Amino acid sequence: MNANALFLIRDHSQETMYSLVPFLLLDSLPLGDSLSLLLAQRNKALHALVETTSSSRNDKTRSTIPYPIESAPELATRRGRRKIVREVGDSLRRSVQLLVDTLATCRAIYSTKTGDEPTQSRIHKFLVDMQSDTADSFPITSAALISHLPSAPILTLYLPEQIKSYTPYLDTENLSLPVDVLERKLGVWFTSGLKVLDTRIVDWLKGLINALEVDEVRRSVLDGSTLHVLAPKEREALRVTVESRCVKRMNEVWSSSLQKLQDGFAQGLDGALLTLAKGGPQAEDGESL
Repeated sequence: MNANALFLIRDHSQETMYSLVPFLLLDSLPLGDSLSLLLAQRNKALHALVETTSSSRNDKTRSTIPYPIESAPELATRRGRRKIVREVGDSLRRSVQLLVDTLATCRAIYSTKTGDEPTQSRIHKFLVDMQSDTADSFPITSAALISHLPSAPILTLYLPEQIKSYTPYLDTENLSLPVDVLERKLGVWFTSGLKVLDTRIVDWLKGLINALEVDEVRRSVLDGSTLHVLAPKEREALRVTVESRCVKRMNEVWSSSLQKLQDGFAQGLDGALLTLAKGGPQAEDGESL
């Protein structure tokens, strides 16, 4: 993982952790339940993303006609094709990025494994420090937590001062989320997310009408450096999902193009046979005499 990608993940996980802490404190949620809450929210975000990108492209792809890879459309058509390819690639990359960011963020927050040594998760350590009175701690008040909520301006304006100045408490003695539980929950969520993505890829790729376009989108998604944050099995599952749909679309494009060529050849051959049947060549020979 490169340094920039790691920084972005850490920054995003910090904001997410601040958003989770109020639920942990106000609802006394176990860490496992807070993870389930986060994954449920990300699942809704994924569905909203794929539904939005799919509906915005339906009208644009409805009239597309596949053409052979060797065909060279007119300049205006080529510009239009470039726009469609970018839109398809962006839709697929955003969805893949959401899957990748969710796994990376959850692990950054909840994982208790650093290398080969078990340790406290970031959210566990954060909550422990929050309860501590030592000089090195970072005590958190309700006002600080509220500031990270979507409705922060309203809450800050109308909540009584005694609530905003209250420092919440959480028993952190048995606060933990085993690694196997974390990975199992993430595995189930990721598999479900891939199924959602697999369904939408079919719709998105319908807008691509030659093999070069399909391959460009495929490479732009699978060659991304952000995929390195995934575990090997996750990268392979994602690769298989994208590759299989891209290969299927390439086969459809070539089958359609070859069928058009076959139909055109058959029509030309039928025309030639009809001309011969009517004595076309004999008539031409008689005229030449």
